[in-house]
Amino acid sequence: MLILNEINSETEEPMIRGFEEIVSDSEQKIGKKNAVSKGRKNMYFNRCLDPDKIRFNNIFESLLCFVLLVLITGCAQKTEQPAGYDSVLNSQFKDPSELSISKAFALDSTVLKNPADIKFDSDGDIYIVEYNSSSIKIFDKSGSFKNKFITELDSSRISSLNIDRDTLYIGYAKEKRLLKYTKDGKKTGDFSFDSEIPNELEFLSEGNMIGSFRTNLVKKEDLYIGIELKLVDKYFKQIRLISSFFGSYYSGNIDPEVRIFQFAVDRVNKKICIGIDSDKVYKIHCYDYEMNLRSVITNPLPVVKFSKEEIETRKITAKKFKMPPLKQEYKPFIESMTFDAKGNLWVRRASNALIYGTGSAIFDIFNGSGRYKTSVLLKNAVRFNHVEITDKMIYILDPVGSVLSVFSYDLPSGGVK
Repeated sequence: MLILNEINSETEEPMIRGFEEIVSDSEQKIGKKNAVSKGRKNMYFNRCLDPDKIRFNNIFESLLCFVLLVLITGCAQKTEQPAGYDSVLNSQFKDPSELSISKAFALDSTVLKNPADIKFDSDGDIYIVEYNSSSIKIFDKSGSFKNKFITELDSSRISSLNIDRDTLYIGYAKEKRLLKYTKDGKKTGDFSFDSEIPNELEFLSEGNMIGSFRTNLVKKEDLYIGIELKLVDKYFKQIRLISSFFGSYYSGNIDPEVRIFQFAVDRVNKKICIGIDSDKVYKIHCYDYEMNLRSVITNPLPVVKFSKEEIETRKITAKKFKMPPLKQEYKPFIESMTFDAKGNLWVRRASNALIYGTGSAIFDIFNGSGRYKTSVLLKNAVRFNHVEITDKMIYILDPVGSVLSVFSYDLPSGGVK
């Protein structure tokens, strides 16, 4: 298993190292900066999948590749050429226009307590998982309470919820189990895991899924986290490992406000999009459901620093929740990715708090081909808020304030059609 862990100081290329080697090093270097990758330069993504970052790492490998190249050239007429992919460069970005929104309803702390995640079924009913809760609260599309969903593990904390065609996949990290239920309460599956547990899942054709799988490792009073992004079948058997990450909150290479792997599934065009973050550009690699690369979307933009206000706020939060203070200087470009029902990709990217404040979010919107269309500014959406977008509504989940705010929206003129 390969892990992107450190950056070569001379070439600024990520260095690939084995998992066992990293664990061994980390046990000796806990608390030191070189125990894990350095700040935002950890790109999280296996460079073997990036066609722009293929490198030959040593002389033997280069000679071997040269010999293979000669052999391939000699047999060129008999060998099929690898499938190509489309390159899309979006070099002109608009200043974000404020998104016109109208409040539909809100759920406050009288009915919610630290909501952690939100999902929907085919009827538009809203499923909310609260932090440290053993149940799921269900509301209809107008915000009226309908039911409380409880599984056979009625005293265990729910760690994840995913819904596919009205089937609930409910994860329990401590028990390393995932239960499968119909929305009517009938149990249809029970999966146990040795060390990892599924977190975010997106459902593909023929029962396959792409998702992040998380493992917690406690080493000398530090919480180390291993996360894999991979393609699995309906029994959670690995089809393909896409990327891996290993890090620690206390070493400063994990930002708890954003996911490690940013990915989204376009069910209109049947493709998987994975975000890649670096210093002056963010890229989106798009694959078909078999993980064949179909397009690379490149978006050069100026880097964004955390403001002093954001850093001070993080210090207060870190002290309150006994977490280390923020050690990163720059924000990751990509904060979330989602497709709406029309196949438009919405990428929430880092915003400059000195210009837009700390209570707004910027979304770049791309059409189904990856062409940039417009940027919008969504107010009252701080960075740790979870924002879910459908073709008609926007849901803003505030875990700290215990509020769900729901809005209808209209794109500015000239927006995505």
